[in-house]
Amino acid sequence: MKSYWLVTDGAGGSRIEALPLPYAYVGPTATDADRHRMPPPELAREVRAVRSIRSAGGGVAAGGTAVRRLLFLVSGSLTVATADMTAVLDPGDVLFVDDLASNKHTLTYRGDARALEVEVTDSWTPQGSVAPVLADDARRADADPLLREMYVADGKANFRSLPGFFEESSDTARPIQALSFVGLSPDSFGDWHTEKPISLVFVLAGGFELEVGGTGGTQVFRPGDVCVVRDHDGQGHRTRTRGETRFAALVLAPESVEG
Repeated sequence: MKSYWLVTDGAGGSRIEALPLPYAYVGPTATDADRHRMPPPELAREVRAVRSIRSAGGGVAAGGTAVRRLLFLVSGSLTVATADMTAVLDPGDVLFVDDLASNKHTLTYRGDARALEVEVTDSWTPQGSVAPVLADDARRADADPLLREMYVADGKANFRSLPGFFEESSDTARPIQALSFVGLSPDSFGDWHTEKPISLVFVLAGGFELEVGGTGGTQVFRPGDVCVVRDHDGQGHRTRTRGETRFAALVLAPESVEG
C-alpha cells in the first residue's frame, strides 16, 4: 500500500507528501519501538462520518466534500495531481486531503472506481510511521473487490454481499465513532470470538482471513477489500493473517448499517 498527504505549501499551492499513519502493531514481530509508537486512544475518536464514492465511467467523481478527509481506494485507480507533482493510488492505498487552504489539486478516478471517504476532525493529526510498500499479491485495479457483510443468524456468523455501499456516489454521511489502524504479524491467529461494535474493516496490505461457522465459510480479504463485521453474539468468527497485514477499522454507529 501507499499513503499520500495533500498539504498546502509555502507558496499557497498544493504539495504531495508521504503520509504517516498511527498503526498499533500487534503480534510476535512487534518491536519495542512499535509499542512506544502506539497511538493515543483519543486520536481514534477524532472522526465524524464515512461516505461512499463510485465513479463507474472514470473522471472526477461526485461526493467530494470541502472537509479534511481520508480517501481509501477500494477499486479502480485514483490520480492525484498538483501543479508540479502526480501520484497514482491503487486498491488499498490511502490519501489524506488536508490542503483546504489552497485546494489546488485534482482527483481523477479511472475504471470502476470506488472509495471510502472518511471525514476527520480538525484535531486529527497524521502521526506514527510511513509503512513500506510490500509485494503482497494485491488485487489489480480492474478486478472486482470483495465486499462482504458478516452477520449473525441462529447463533452463527454468516457472510453475504455488502448492501448499501457503492451503489453510486452518495453525499449521505454514515456516522462513525472511531478509526483505528492496525498492523498484524504474519500468521497471527484469533480463535472463535465475537465483536461488540459494528466495524467496517478495510484491508491495506497483506491478507486477512475470516472464517465463520455459517454460510460463507472462510474468505480472504486483500488490499482494497471491505467487510462490515456485525458479529456480537453466538459462536463468533476466527481470524488469520497471510503475511504482514495492515488494515483500517471504522467503528460504525448502529444507525449506519441497515438490517
